[in-house]
This record gives sequence, C-alpha cells and structure tokens, in this order.
Amino acid sequence: MVDRAQDKRVAISRSRPGDGFIVLPPSEEPPLREDLAFAVRPRIGESVSGDGVLVQHFGGVTWLVVVDGLGHGPPAHEVVVRAGALTEALSAELRTEGAMGLLHDALRGTRGAAAMVFRIHEGAIEGCAVGNIEVRTIGAQIPMVSRSGVVGKRLPALRAFHSNAVRGMRAFVFSDGISRRAPFADLARLAPQAACDALLDGHRHDHDDSSVAALYFD
Repeated sequence: MVDRAQDKRVAISRSRPGDGFIVLPPSEEPPLREDLAFAVRPRIGESVSGDGVLVQHFGGVTWLVVVDGLGHGPPAHEVVVRAGALTEALSAELRTEGAMGLLHDALRGTRGAAAMVFRIHEGAIEGCAVGNIEVRTIGAQIPMVSRSGVVGKRLPALRAFHSNAVRGMRAFVFSDGISRRAPFADLARLAPQAACDALLDGHRHDHDDSSVAALYFD
C-alpha cells in the first residue's frame, strides 16, 4: 500500500509539441467514507430480542459488534444487556481479539452468545468471530474465520482476520435469524438502512431473533 504522505511520484504530461513538459502533482483520491446501519427484531411472539448490535466511534476507528444470545426471550435478551458493558471497555487502541475477550468476561453467567467484532480504521478491517454470525460481501472479499464456541461459556483460541475495504464495497453482518439465501447483491443497491429493513421484512426466520448490520464504503 502506498503511503500518500511519502509518495513523491509525479505525473508528467506533454501539452503541445515544442512546449516541453508540465509536472503535475500526484493525484489524491478522497478518503473512503463509511456508512453503517443496522436493524434488530425479536422472534415473533416475543417482546424483546436476544440479538443485539453495538456501534461505537473513537476518532477514526469504528467498532461494530453483532451478538446473538442463545435461545430467545428474556434470558437471551439478558445477554444483549450484559454485552452493553463493552461500551465502557472499547477504545481506539484495542484490537478485536482483546475486545472478544472482554465480551466473554461480560457474558459470564449468562446463556452465552455467538458474536462477531469488527474494527475499521481508514479502510483497514480487522475482525474476530465465534459461532454462527456470518458476513456477505459485494465488491471485495473478507476472509472471515469463525471459531466454534460460545462467548461467555467456552471461548476458543481466537484468530483475527483482516481485509482492506475498496470503494463501492458492501458488507452485511448477520445472525442466523436471517436467511443465507437472501439476495444480498440486489439489496446492496439500496441505502444501508433500507437494505437492513428489507432483509428483516422479507428474509428473516420467524422462529428466531434476527439482526443485521450493513457497512458500505464509498
């Protein structure tokens, strides 16, 4: 990757014969812009959800955490409530494996959860996953590695995965309350919040809580 601050290359262009050469400054692309939205719904017949999404910003660092508490109803919702303690522990300097460890500590004594943690900084994506939270991407790939286990109960050896966002990339992070067969590529043409709402309106499983986060880079 080129460090723009150290990039001394210049573009050279000839204007007209006999005019010599014109030295142009290096072209600078605007920084990637992140647009993030999410939606959560409880299982039909329940008033609270065992799924939850946490988003926090620290300067140029964005944290995205998706949690799916085991089961449904109030006991699963308690997992989401306890996961909220992570808001006091996240920081710009923390890495995803450390964040997952902190989430594990916060969920001790609960049913436990599947979870995925993303840290995004200047287009660099770092993630860590335990259990059946999934990612679908359009425009680029995220080489996701998810470990078997239950956050709060049995935390496996963690392994972070990494990717670099590109302009036009779309990523959907979702629990198993969303169908894997949803038309993510088609829905990615919608604005992030509209895409999340459409997934819950037309592609969720009624027997389970559901959650999805949409992360766009432009």
